[in-house]
Amino acid sequence: MARARARESPLSSGKEKLAVTDGLTEVYNARFLRTALRRELRRASRFGQELSLVLVEPDRLDAFREEHGDLRASGLLKELARCWRIRCAPSISWRARAGTGSC
Repeated sequence: MARARARESPLSSGKEKLAVTDGLTEVYNARFLRTALRRELRRASRFGQELSLVLVEPDRLDAFREEHGDLRASGLLKELARCWRIRCAPSISWRARAGTGSC
């Protein structure tokens, strides 16, 4: 039984997953991003490896929000996250939303 628990994902609990997931885009949130970056930087340093980080920010999101409203801007962010997850980078280790916008 202990072996089975050891193999479980640390996010197997619904509450734990909610604590580190952005509710809108369903990707990891800024809290997770900060923790994971610190961990990965230490790991890369320890093993003498390079670390790649890709930051994506939609251009003119605030202007889009002003013109089309919060609901459509939220939908845009959700669709961008889905596209990134499924089509653009399905094999990357993790994705996170670090933005603090109102969407």
